[in-house]
Amino acid sequence: MFYNKRKTIGVFLNRAELEFQQVLSRSLTETAKQCDYNIVYLTSFGIRETETMYDLYEKNVVDFAPIEEFDAIIVALDTYDTPSFRMKLIEGLKDRAHGPVISFREESEGFYGILSDANSMVEELVKHIANTHSVRNICFMAGYKGHYDSQIREQHYRLAMEELGLPIYENSIFYGDMWKGKGEQAYEFFFSDETHRPEAIVCANDFMARALTIALEKHGILVPQDVMVSGVDNSPESCDVLPQLTSIAVDYEAMAKEAVYLVRDLLEGVPREHNIYVPAKILFRESTKDCTDREDKRSDEIYQKLIEIREKHNRQSYFSTDMDGCTDYAEMKQIVAKNLHLLGMCKEFYLALLGEEKEHIRYFKQDITSYAKLGMEIRDGQILHVSGECFRQKDLLPEKVCDDSWKVYYIRVLHNREKNFGYTVVQFENPLDGPDEFYHDWNLTLSQTINNFYTTKYLIRLNHENQEKSVTDYLTGLNNRRGMEDYINKKWPEWILGNRYLICASVDVDGLKVINDSYGHKEGDWAICAVAEAIRKAIGKYGIAARTGGDEFVFVLTGANAGFVRDVENQIRHYLDEVNAQSGKPYRADCSIGHYMTQITARESFEECMRMSDIEMYKEKNAKKVGR
Repeated sequence: MFYNKRKTIGVFLNRAELEFQQVLSRSLTETAKQCDYNIVYLTSFGIRETETMYDLYEKNVVDFAPIEEFDAIIVALDTYDTPSFRMKLIEGLKDRAHGPVISFREESEGFYGILSDANSMVEELVKHIANTHSVRNICFMAGYKGHYDSQIREQHYRLAMEELGLPIYENSIFYGDMWKGKGEQAYEFFFSDETHRPEAIVCANDFMARALTIALEKHGILVPQDVMVSGVDNSPESCDVLPQLTSIAVDYEAMAKEAVYLVRDLLEGVPREHNIYVPAKILFRESTKDCTDREDKRSDEIYQKLIEIREKHNRQSYFSTDMDGCTDYAEMKQIVAKNLHLLGMCKEFYLALLGEEKEHIRYFKQDITSYAKLGMEIRDGQILHVSGECFRQKDLLPEKVCDDSWKVYYIRVLHNREKNFGYTVVQFENPLDGPDEFYHDWNLTLSQTINNFYTTKYLIRLNHENQEKSVTDYLTGLNNRRGMEDYINKKWPEWILGNRYLICASVDVDGLKVINDSYGHKEGDWAICAVAEAIRKAIGKYGIAARTGGDEFVFVLTGANAGFVRDVENQIRHYLDEVNAQSGKPYRADCSIGHYMTQITARESFEECMRMSDIEMYKEKNAKKVGR
């Protein structure tokens, strides 16, 4: 992959902008670099509690990912909490992966595992709170039912309570969301029974612990004075805001390194245990009365971060506004290049388009197409010319943009709730950098712009086609009466000023009723089309023709003389003679023609010219009948 003769690790990561995912990706990248492996992060965005149709379509990344092409795969399954997404990912990896698959933080059947003993440390934390602080009523805030880590942590909570001989009441275990959305509901649950008010609440992760402390403070309950609260994971949520939370720290950097080393050994044929455990430890802080010294050294850093986020949010809003008004692809590339810094310091950026292109319009589909087209390439801030040739989607990038250097790419599929537009590929200037909290919004804005841009082009084309249909005869492809009249009305004033001569000719298919009655309307249509083609070929670029009725045609020549129109009439008859000779049909496609010639003046009207040419045409038609 990427034509640089290195092995490539694919990493599946949901919500790549979060702290845990960033620590994981930095360590994975650093270790992959040491082992000289390319690494590709297939990112997505999905939240269980706010699951939308857009979130459901995020699982298209499984169909998109070149799972078969990767030499090994690392997946952080516990970051995927949308059930259908998670199930599809597991099935896709089991069915399609040719190399080893390593599950990070979560044991999964059929995969190797890099695991932590953080779950079992919940048991030690519960015992510490009970024994050190003489607490009896200890509650547990679990994640949603079915979440792997939450289930194991709840089991260890129950084991500790049983060993301590402490009761578990009806209001002792609340099932949250592993996020920040259930703090108020958790408060109402835990404090619903005045006879069993909690003295301590152990939470399955720091996000829920922080949401709970906020809700408790809102209701006048102080942490840790009135109730102790702790979390798991040692995320920034645990120490960036007061009170600082006691938490169980997992050494994600060590786990990430072990994951890459496991890949290396497996690819080299070195036997390894199926599951590898990395130790965790409890960090005691003020939320459990174990530490009175606050870690205030990060306050300036936090304040500066908040300022940066606010400024970046404003710039993201400007980017969205600029893209919303974009109507030209070249302009879109300029706006993207100008705002690429919102993703971070990007060394390389590529936009690849899926779908199929017809007549300069790209038609996107629900399925991932087998081929992609490079639509944009930006290197070191410079927009490079792309020829736009197609390449195999599973290659991710065309060979011509690849070189021999080591690669670390972040990839994001662009889509809406119905169609897949393409994907972005980013390599940061510092390989250890990764997406931040604006990565999703930035790519979502690009998705919407691509959709709007090509939808607008499609609607313009559709409108043009509808206009053509409204002035075009469906059977012959000539103008219909409306098309002829629109053209004449537009040109008539110009012809008057130029004192032009106009020749209006009427053409009528001979014997059409007999053909229809004897051989069917399909044969009658053939005769009509034969006459129409004869007219088209004869007048060429010198005039305009229309089918004005079932068997009636009109053509107009300007700037011509009587000799020229007779030549046109003879060419029509000659063409029909050739067609009839080759057709082998039991009837002839033939026509009667009459024309009227006049110098165009303000007193003339096209309707009058048509009336006069009809008279001449019927003279010929009647003469044919007399001659039979």
